[in-house]
Amino acid sequence: MAVGAPVLGQTIEVRTTDVVGSGAWTFACGAPGSLPFLDGEILVDLASYQVGAFSPASQGSAPWALAIPSLPALAGYNAYFQSVALDPSLPQGLAFSNGLRMVLCP
Repeated sequence: MAVGAPVLGQTIEVRTTDVVGSGAWTFACGAPGSLPFLDGEILVDLASYQVGAFSPASQGSAPWALAIPSLPALAGYNAYFQSVALDPSLPQGLAFSNGLRMVLCP
């Protein structure tokens, strides 16, 4: 995943790359996690789920635009992201990305 600058009041793009299937689900959560699931591992705490979306893939990449609210109380907030991409070549049909921690800037 690649991410733009996480600045309050702006939109960032979270992009899942090397997608061989039709797209990816990307989740933003408020805490890290570690839960074995199918042939991968969920690295975000789904109990602290904030927002998520499915993004169709185009040329092996599934982008997701996320607007960061302009709330000063969010400065320094840690957000944790992970994507799960469709991958028909794998036994379970899913590929898990690494986890990504992002700190929101004022």
